[in-house]
Amino acid sequence: MPYLADLFTLRRIPAQAFGLFMSVNPVLAAVVGWIIPGRNLAWTEWASIGATVAANSLSIVARRG
Repeated sequence: MPYLADLFTLRRIPAQAFGLFMSVNPVLAAVVGWIIPGRNLAWTEWASIGATVAANSLSIVARRG
């Protein structure tokens, strides 16, 4: 079901926006894991998630400019 939802979404929004949304998914998963079961990530794990989102964001900005 989630794969089907992704395909329908990809048809309606630009690929760059979809890519950014997909790179934010680990952030949402980490926050939910922190809130519900109380799991904490190390700073290196947060940094790697941030680097992924930042790289995707920068690639979108570079394409527009």
